[in-house]
Amino acid sequence: MTGKKNNKGKKSNITLTLAGVLAALIAVNIFILGTLKSNTTPGDTVNLRKAPQAQTEDETSAGNISYVPENYTTVDIDSEEIHFGELILVNNDNAFVSDGVHSVVKYETPANVYASKTQDYFIKDTTIYLNPTVIENINVMFADYVEYSGDSDILINAAYRTVEEQESIYAEKGPDIAANPGYSEHHSGYAFDICIYADGVYKTFADEGHYTWIPENCKKYGFIRRYPEGKSNITQISFEPWHYRYVGVPHSYYIEENGIVLEEYIDLLRHYTLAGEHLKIEAGGKNYEVYYVPASGETTKVYVPADKTYSVSGNNVDGFIVTVDMSVQTETQVSDGQEA
Repeated sequence: MTGKKNNKGKKSNITLTLAGVLAALIAVNIFILGTLKSNTTPGDTVNLRKAPQAQTEDETSAGNISYVPENYTTVDIDSEEIHFGELILVNNDNAFVSDGVHSVVKYETPANVYASKTQDYFIKDTTIYLNPTVIENINVMFADYVEYSGDSDILINAAYRTVEEQESIYAEKGPDIAANPGYSEHHSGYAFDICIYADGVYKTFADEGHYTWIPENCKKYGFIRRYPEGKSNITQISFEPWHYRYVGVPHSYYIEENGIVLEEYIDLLRHYTLAGEHLKIEAGGKNYEVYYVPASGETTKVYVPADKTYSVSGNNVDGFIVTVDMSVQTETQVSDGQEA
């Protein structure tokens, strides 16, 4: 009888021990699951309503954009179009691309200036060519210059050039004065050089007298002085008071008013993306917003406003620049961003 009682006691002790171990394991599992849940689940529904975070450039370029501003739509652009538009950067590091696909970004073939010029300025000869938009704005700028100064004494002595023409100039003047053939802004049709022409005499353009009106006011017409004084370490071209470049409004305002060059401006714009902060510019009584979209793959998806006038330009380096006129609201847009 005594042996049986001891066996029963041993069994009871083993049962209690197993029950205790099992209870401890259950408690540990409950603690672990509770901890995992608290680390992965918002504490309340307020966390689900957080404002969207700006996307990185990589996310934007891949089209993985979780936040898009209201009333924006998409335009698919062949990535090769980064080489076209008014904001292309052409310098010793970025060659001008003469042709390619341009179904969305505005592309212009240089036209004969003589056929469209006014009486407010001279040209060297009838072989001077520039993009039509540039000619239009030159005509307006020099008309205002003549009204201010009373003199029609400005002559355009260089504009569009072929690579062969640039080779000849480069051989004559050297790298400190002339850009490498194929890497000159003159290939684009957006750049031109001026001099003074009075009483049959040519004179180098300089900042003196009433001629200062041109560098002081060129921004109003979309032009910048491309190679200003003190910036040759960036442009790799020495000071050229006679060389002007069309970039369009409002970019001309920002560049001139902030004392920067196109290289610096292109770098600056990479900090302003679709989902992030846009660069805000006030120019000519209007408000603009500008942002950068990196090119990606064969086709880049570019978000643009559906209810405002906009334009898209390549930067000739790595992406597109979208310029939005915030003062104008439209009902319909066409592919190049012009009002329908």
